Amino acid sequence: MKPIINFLAVAPVLFLVACSSTPPTVKAKRNMIETVKVSNSQQTVPKELWLELSRRQAGEVILYQDVNIKLEQTYISALGTQCHKVSLFKRLTSLTPQTRVVCQSADSSSWVMTPNVIDNKNELISLGNDQ
Repeated sequence: MKPIINFLAVAPVLFLVACSSTPPTVKAKRNMIETVKVSNSQQTVPKELWLELSRRQAGEVILYQDVNIKLEQTYISALGTQCHKVSLFKRLTSLTPQTRVVCQSADSSSWVMTPNVIDNKNELISLGNDQ
């Protein structure tokens, strides 16, 4: 009987001590991912296309130099700007389209092509205003 009483007297103290101590600090010794290359550069869309992008609807195609720009989807971004998901085709050389996103600038004065989240190993189709 005495051991049970001793155990019941000591158990709450042990429980409180265990709960009040901080857990061990764990520090990673190796990175989970390799370094990520982040690009904040945005390509300004040529001025001749700004009005077309503002008034065209999804499904329409804009012809610009040697590039067909098909508007796939129109939406409002999380930043509150109008955006189009577009497919770009080089007329004579591109068999598969490149999907990109163009959005109005924050002040709605111009349109910019947003950088890809994933680095595309293929050469990106340019609209001529590389920055």
